[in-house]
Amino acid sequence: MNLYYGRPEHSDYRTVIDQYSDSELQNLTSSTIPLLSYWKKCDTAVSQLLQQMNIVSAENAKICFEYPVSVTGIRYTKASFSDVMYISNSAAIAIEAKRNEGEYDTVRKWLSMGEDVKHRKDVLNYWLRQVEKVCDKRLSVNNVSDITYQLIHRTASVCSLMDDNRSLNVLYQIFLSRNKKSTDKNKKRVDYESKMREMVRIIGSQGRVKFWIHEVVIGETKFYHDSTDELKRISWKNAKSEKAQFVRKCLLAENELFEFIREAPRRIEI
Repeated sequence: MNLYYGRPEHSDYRTVIDQYSDSELQNLTSSTIPLLSYWKKCDTAVSQLLQQMNIVSAENAKICFEYPVSVTGIRYTKASFSDVMYISNSAAIAIEAKRNEGEYDTVRKWLSMGEDVKHRKDVLNYWLRQVEKVCDKRLSVNNVSDITYQLIHRTASVCSLMDDNRSLNVLYQIFLSRNKKSTDKNKKRVDYESKMREMVRIIGSQGRVKFWIHEVVIGETKFYHDSTDELKRISWKNAKSEKAQFVRKCLLAENELFEFIREAPRRIEI
């Protein structure tokens, strides 16, 4: 299995880790860390996930980290970056990692946040046109106003890989800690499933895009806790660079930060 950061140019795991910015590697608590740890043993992870999703494994498949899809024809617009994109002749899977993040903005809220509302609507409509190519339904801003904006452009990203023989999938890989503190257990979990279910309803249950929730229960190892303590001791002078280098070292170490206890992707349908 070949690994890529961005568009497909072959990399190894160490090179992939080095491509992440220092700001993304400042602690061990973000979703990026279990994501990179999960995909460290790439062939095993892919084989297991495809089997659970009933997708046929393919030779020459690609795993692309931070896979970009650009908005064409609209200036001053950032690309959409999928955390991981699996691409083969038979399937594409846009994977978004979640761990401790709060709920992302709905389309309605996202549109209200910018000064240039017209520009934001143009960008949103661009993403909707990409989804329309797959679902054969006309979509409008009003249709999707209560959907999470991130889910819209993640869906559009996988639709950009549409091919007659390729199944299209959006998967939220949600890392759940087995070792949650009692105070954390009372914290309300983000309801990703209901937003996905509404997306299925809007684009049609017969659409070619399938939506998945992939809950992965993880246990933080002794190495994780020791490394967390070590991170706290790094001095504030040049701390950003030092912390990122330490996190990279942890990800590349033989010791594992996490134990992946159980996982089960399930398809979201109406």
